[in-house]
Amino acid sequence: MKEERMKILDMLEKGAISADEANKLLASLGTKSDDDKLAEFANNVAEFAKEVGEKTKEICKNVSPKVKDATKVVVVKTAGLVENISKSLNEAVKKMECESCPDEDCGCNEDDSE
Repeated sequence: MKEERMKILDMLEKGAISADEANKLLASLGTKSDDDKLAEFANNVAEFAKEVGEKTKEICKNVSPKVKDATKVVVVKTAGLVENISKSLNEAVKKMECESCPDEDCGCNEDDSE
């Protein structure tokens, strides 16, 4: 835009345009058209989106190992809970079977820890 201003001032100096015309031309250089404003806005939005994308990518890269570690902990604890629930259910079923057993000499009431 600096070149355009210099050309206008040069034309004024040479008498090719009047001072009033030079003033109007210089004023028009200072104002942006709607298309220029829209293009500038679009560029700003695109740059912002790029920055957000880069930061999001960096955050995901930093968080990913932590998420994997947390997932491993959840899986291990869940497996332990499932095992405990399974044992409890098996003991409950065995107890129910023994309680309903008519033969007291069947051995189901004996201690399994021996």
